[in-house]
Amino acid sequence: MQLGDFLTAVQHDLPIKIVVAKNNSLGLIKWEQMVFLGNPEYGVNLAPIDFVKFAEACGARGMCITDPRSCADQMYEALSWDGPVIVECLVDQHEPPLPAKVKSHQVQKLTEALVQGTPNRNRIALQMVKDMLDESSFAASPAHAVPRKIGQAAARPRPRWWAGSATVPGASTPSRGRAPRGCRARPGCRACPGCRAYPG
Repeated sequence: MQLGDFLTAVQHDLPIKIVVAKNNSLGLIKWEQMVFLGNPEYGVNLAPIDFVKFAEACGARGMCITDPRSCADQMYEALSWDGPVIVECLVDQHEPPLPAKVKSHQVQKLTEALVQGTPNRNRIALQMVKDMLDESSFAASPAHAVPRKIGQAAARPRPRWWAGSATVPGASTPSRGRAPRGCRARPGCRACPGCRAYPG
């Protein structure tokens, strides 16, 4: 559907509800460039548009959903309205649309794209790791993209000192710059819990 078609829906008072996943980018094209071609994203950023104001300018109603916790209630409200409605859902443009089964050549192409200079590549990579670890803790997850040991480690409860503490268990002083016994890294390397406190 194009925006002009929404005017026709308003003109004929059609009870059409349109949900827009707004990420200010051509998300599918962006991920196709990276995963299938191995190229950094190019020409996929869109100028932001306020779809709620567009709906109101056409004489219809619009709603913006920004908080996942209120999404269900807002969707029920929007679906109960008469006539055409646009529901704008703000989503993270760096959230990868992972397929049901990730193939090794897709991982290789994505890695090539990230190495070649995809903008925000650090944020994209961190989001992907976070998503895979979160999914691996679900009982129904196939966990096909996360090795079993990583998934099991992610599912274990964290020790108390893990979330934001500045000390390592048994240490009476802040751990930054202090390597634990047996650590071969230089002090302050930030590579292990003895060198820094994990952010949680």
